[in-house]
Amino acid sequence: MIKAERVTSAQFLIKLGFRQRIVSQVTLLTTSQVRKLFDECAYRGVEVKKHSGPPPTAASIVRETGNSLEASFLMLCYTRTLDPDRYSNNVDVIEYIRAYDEYINLRNQNKHYFESIKPIDISDGFVLAESLRNPDSDTGASMLDCPHCSCKFYNPISQYRINTRCSWCNSVYC
Repeated sequence: MIKAERVTSAQFLIKLGFRQRIVSQVTLLTTSQVRKLFDECAYRGVEVKKHSGPPPTAASIVRETGNSLEASFLMLCYTRTLDPDRYSNNVDVIEYIRAYDEYINLRNQNKHYFESIKPIDISDGFVLAESLRNPDSDTGASMLDCPHCSCKFYNPISQYRINTRCSWCNSVYC
């Protein structure tokens, strides 16, 4: 990808609400270049979500019960978009954006079910997708099959030591 394409891609990701770290990682632009693009977008009137500090972990994102349900729903949408023939340990940002759009659309179609729960932020969802693609013991995650309701649910690997509960039926997973 040439630099002009990377800058255009970065501007698109900024408008969607991605964190600086993710924009830099996906576009291969330096942190200072991405920071300047964030400032430029804000100057032009684009609503920019600046996130400072390190990104959250998958476990911290799903710590709340509502977020656990949302994470499971988003990751089900994400795993549906994956092409098994093109598997890699990296998150394909196009596949992820497609899954996030599907997640938001399905959420909007079923507002009565999700009315009291806030949707997962696009950047936080990207962190969840990364953890699903890189299942290491500290930051990884997996989709588990609930033996009670037969639904798949998202679970950070670091949570295995704790009584894991299904996001959908709240049954303890053993």
